[in-house]
Order: sequence, then structure tokens, then C-alpha cells
Amino acid sequence: MTKNPPKRTFRKKNKMYIPQTLYCPYCGGKAILRPVSYLFGDEVNPGSSEHYYVCTNYPECDAYIACYHGNFAPKGRLADAWLRHRRNVAHRYIKLIVSSGIMLQKNIYPTIAAKHGIGLEDAHVRFSTNYSIEKIIAILREILDNNGVEYDAAEVESSAIFKKFIAKCN
Repeated sequence: MTKNPPKRTFRKKNKMYIPQTLYCPYCGGKAILRPVSYLFGDEVNPGSSEHYYVCTNYPECDAYIACYHGNFAPKGRLADAWLRHRRNVAHRYIKLIVSSGIMLQKNIYPTIAAKHGIGLEDAHVRFSTNYSIEKIIAILREILDNNGVEYDAAEVESSAIFKKFIAKCN
């Protein structure tokens, strides 16, 4: 009588993300995976495992994007200081829309995609470019205006980072 051999069990491989090769849309430099301390120093989040894709021409070219924790997938497209500020402004408008009860957050991106005439993934703020972020912000303002929500655009769009950027440009 022959015994059946024991079933083989296979260990699932760790699905660690392999870092991507990203290029800076501003200067064409290659983006390198760096720890958070490279950008913000050791005093910010000491011992953090957070990583960023940073342009090789940093700090002259101030383009970078954060990674998802643990798998090194970029959270979006590389952005300079101006685009990062405009993305934050867009997220503030989204919070205003959600908090005023106009729309659920899960419905905002399909609305942006439909009004902008783009795919759903490209409608997300983190994938926006200098051109598309202005269209997204205009759509978000239109949603607020059409629903009679009062807001101070200067307050929503102000930021210490923005003021530093303007001072640096002058």
C-alpha cells in the first residue's frame, strides 16, 4: 500500500514593492527613494520609516512625492512647492464640501472626472499637474457656489508655504 505524500505548502512571498523609476516633470532628473529625514531633517519624525521619491536635483528642483508606508509605491506624481500647495488647497475645498454635507467624499472624484472629461484615476488630486489642478479647484469652487456654501477663498487658499514660495520667487 502506498502512502500519499504530504501536501506541499508554499510560503507566500513577501509582496514587497520594487521601487519605481520616476522622472521629474520639471527638470527631467531621476527621482530617488529617500527617507523622510533627507527632506525634513532628523528632528521631524525621528526613526520614521516614511520614504519619499525626491528629484536628484534637490534642493534646486524642489520636486518630491511621498510613498505608501511599507511598499514604496508613490502616492502620486512628483510635485514642486507650488503644485503641493495647490493640491493642499484642493483638499481643503474637498473637506469643505464634505463637511457642509453637499456630497460624500467617495462621490467627489467621479464628479470631478465627469466635469473635467478625464478618467477616474486621473481625477484624483494626487495625480494632478499644474494645469489640471487649477481645473479641479475651479470645479470644486463651482460645486460650493452652486450649493450656496459661503467660504472665504483667500482663507482657504492661504498658507505659510505659499507665502514662502512667493517670497522666494520675488
